[in-house]
Amino acid sequence: MSIESEVRAAVVATGVVGERAWRGRAPDSERLPYFTFFGPLSSVPSLLGSGRTMARRRQVQGDLWQDPTDEGDPGANAEAILNALDGLRVPTTPRSFRLRVTQMVEVPDPELIHHSFTIGVDHLR
Repeated sequence: MSIESEVRAAVVATGVVGERAWRGRAPDSERLPYFTFFGPLSSVPSLLGSGRTMARRRQVQGDLWQDPTDEGDPGANAEAILNALDGLRVPTTPRSFRLRVTQMVEVPDPELIHHSFTIGVDHLR
């Protein structure tokens, strides 16, 4: 499986957004809540003392979009997404990947609730 499909599967499994999770943009007519993600935004090597690359870290952007008029706790929904992604391991061949949510920010907007996630993807050797 790819990192993208694993991110989508983990978000969908929370039940917060149903099946409404997309790489890139959501369809214009889609109802809230939904989750979008894209990347990599950056790619940086993690070096050993010898200077050899131990792992490579990419950053992916994830966004949870919610309607402020919906019942429920938008903060709890964001925490559910964070908990699903933070520490997720993706076994692939020949490397595995580990996701870490390095930042979660609530972006102020009067018309919707937007939580932005910065997700570090460690490519483990």
